[in-house]
Amino acid sequence: MHLDSLVSRGTFVSLLFAVSVAGCSGDALSREERVEFAQDALFDGDAGSEGSDGHARPRSSLTPGDVLSVDTQVICTPGYSRGVRNVSRALKAKVAAAYGFSGASSSVEYDHLIPLSLGGSNAETNLWPEPITDARVKDGLENHLRAVVCAGKMDLADVQSRIAADWVKLWNDVGAP
Repeated sequence: MHLDSLVSRGTFVSLLFAVSVAGCSGDALSREERVEFAQDALFDGDAGSEGSDGHARPRSSLTPGDVLSVDTQVICTPGYSRGVRNVSRALKAKVAAAYGFSGASSSVEYDHLIPLSLGGSNAETNLWPEPITDARVKDGLENHLRAVVCAGKMDLADVQSRIAADWVKLWNDVGAP
């Protein structure tokens, strides 16, 4: 994902302003450096910076992941995710505040690190403001993983652990579905 496009839509404007107010004037840091600083303030990893894989990850200190169910039979029941989905606006606002995110809500998805479809919970420790572009990629991974878990080809607990540890690594490990 190219961060300049996010900045132009206003996603990181507040963070960029904070960088300037903190004494990092435009003379001290280039626009690219300010964007990278804002990215690092929100997410672990260096999505968009040179040498990175270009995908954002949540801060592990804020979003380590949380599990509601470890029962494959339960999570493989059609409609399971719809039945347990419950993320209020207040919870989204709390997650945004924890991440220091004040951009347009349309630029992110308040995503479950361990997806509901794989037994993840609606807890604050399982939610993060994921850039929309990455959310679409991760959605594909989640659908693929649910299918293979429900077919008995992968262990649910292992998938939950691996997606919480690094969803991008797991995406690459399973062939970037």
